[in-house]
Amino acid sequence: MILAYSIGFKPENIKWEEFFAYDITQEQHLKSIKLFYELVKQFKNELEYI
Repeated sequence: MILAYSIGFKPENIKWEEFFAYDITQEQHLKSIKLFYELVKQFKNELEYI
């Protein structure tokens, strides 16, 4: 889902057949990994306030 989002697919409209047929570049893949770690960091920061 993060990879799909990071390359421009809207979460509410993802058609997985289209996504799996999409050629993903290494740059796009690395962008999604960076986004993943940003989301983890954000999640951990929000847990501190609970």
